[in-house]
Amino acid sequence: MSSAEDEVLQHVGFNQDAGCFTVATSGGFRVFHCGPFRELLRRSFPNEGGIGHVEMLFRCNILALIGGGAHPAFPAHKVMLWDDHARGVVGELAFRHDVVGVRLRRDRVVAVLSHKVYVYNFDDLTLVTQVETIGNPTGLCCLSTAPGAIVLACPGLREGDVHVEWHAPVARAITVNAHASAIVCLALASDGTCLATASAAGTVVRIFDTVSGATLHELRRGVDRARIHSLALSPDAAWVCCCSDKGTLHIFNISGGGPAMVAAETSAGEGWEEEERSHPPSSWGVGTALGSAAKLLPKALRLQRSFAQFRMQEDVRAVACFGATDPHTLLVLAYDGSFHKIRFDPKRGGDCSRESYYKFLHCGPPRLRPST
Repeated sequence: MSSAEDEVLQHVGFNQDAGCFTVATSGGFRVFHCGPFRELLRRSFPNEGGIGHVEMLFRCNILALIGGGAHPAFPAHKVMLWDDHARGVVGELAFRHDVVGVRLRRDRVVAVLSHKVYVYNFDDLTLVTQVETIGNPTGLCCLSTAPGAIVLACPGLREGDVHVEWHAPVARAITVNAHASAIVCLALASDGTCLATASAAGTVVRIFDTVSGATLHELRRGVDRARIHSLALSPDAAWVCCCSDKGTLHIFNISGGGPAMVAAETSAGEGWEEEERSHPPSSWGVGTALGSAAKLLPKALRLQRSFAQFRMQEDVRAVACFGATDPHTLLVLAYDGSFHKIRFDPKRGGDCSRESYYKFLHCGPPRLRPST
């Protein structure tokens, strides 16, 4: 069995309430508690079996595993439901093609393949529905987590579209024409009522109403192209966080209670095409710094700039979420094996402060999935 120092990081992610996070490696998987930070469990598999993706179900003993790494612990075309109390597999879903992502909630298991998304009942693993998508090699898909509202979002059949399905309380589906270029990142509010999206251009983040498909907000990350790695909405949907390969974590205020819209810097960079096709939000004047005068500005100048920022290492992929108990903290997992807890001032914004930092894995350069 390889030592912990030799393990290659395959995947990191938070559970549904941001209380824990999971780590998949070339030698198995681990689960950590976010606050206070500590390792809860570590599992390894015979013959250096690797895990490519691990998804935790809230804070219970059930996890979903996908084999990965140079020597996968399980076939890559299967989702294995792991009961850590029994230390074994209690269910599996098999497909003809490799699984690239999995999502869980207490009543659903969602398996993501490169061109299709399958939704199953958790109790008996019966198929509820399947959705065809455009090529989706990174497994983009998000699922609401609040009880009652079952909402799924995944790439649509056309580049730049997002397919949104409500399974409860009322069954319905819409297509959101979100961007002119390919979707690279998605996030749903916990109750599924709003959706955050980012495209390959990486200059604009958009927020949509998932019932009507209406554009609620347009947020400017920057004017230069960037690879957006992570989007997150706070539990009350008042804040949005965005992480990119530029090394800056941006926090936006979308509550309407603070400075929301200022004239953005412009350039002749590659992000301009995205701005030209921007979607005007349904109400520009509410809670904005410019009020009705914003309507007179070119679209590229109207977009809302970030309220708070935090600098991290450039070119290191990071995944962020809002804290479970404090909405003004962010938890960040970086693919260099580090965990960060940062705080922002909800009144003043500006630079964030880092409250804590830990290394959860001492590893070599991560082997990331290819970009779309």
